[in-house]
This record gives sequence, structure tokens and C-alpha cells, in this order.
Amino acid sequence: MEATFRALSKHGYNDLRMRDIGEELDLTRQVIHYHFDGKYDLMSSFSTPNG
Repeated sequence: MEATFRALSKHGYNDLRMRDIGEELDLTRQVIHYHFDGKYDLMSSFSTPNG
């Protein structure tokens, strides 16, 4: 979630791509997509207190 926050801070929501988050983690977007269906799914988890 820290990488999501960093990428979101740099790019903003509209320009944020899964690839940007992956670059913050040094992971491919395929690895992120394994855990999340897409940006909306990831952001939903990011914004919940227990996510």
C-alpha cells in the first residue's frame, strides 16, 4: 500500500497506472494483477481501513 501511495502522489488518480505502482515495488504489473483485478479494485483496498 505504501507503493500505491507513492505512485498516487506522483501521478494522481487519473494518470495512475498499475505499471506505475509496479515500478514503485520493482514488480511487474502482472504480479499486481494477480492480487487485484485492476486500478479500481486496488484503490478500493487502499482506501479501506482494513485493506
